[in-house]
Amino acid sequence: MEGILRVKKDSGGYRHYIELESGEHEDISCGHGLEVQLGVCVPDGESEKMVPAAWISGRYEAHLMEIPEAYLYFGYSYPAGYPLKFIIPLGSRVRKPRRGK
Repeated sequence: MEGILRVKKDSGGYRHYIELESGEHEDISCGHGLEVQLGVCVPDGESEKMVPAAWISGRYEAHLMEIPEAYLYFGYSYPAGYPLKFIIPLGSRVRKPRRGK
């Protein structure tokens, strides 16, 4: 299940989902695994362009109040043990991890 991270509002409030190429929506739930595709800038003549790179795996969490934000928790700092996370911008390419990962 690979696609673009989007947000919708329904009677229960905000929810993030993956918009698949087919146009279908795949809901994602807090606490579940998610992968985000990174990008890198490469030279393109006199400028640069973004190209797809590696995927980073972690746990999806969200703040779904007035301004919904999606987070990817991907590890802990050593030795303090603080969780490491980043905000996943809407429009990012994401996927559910493949089984067995």
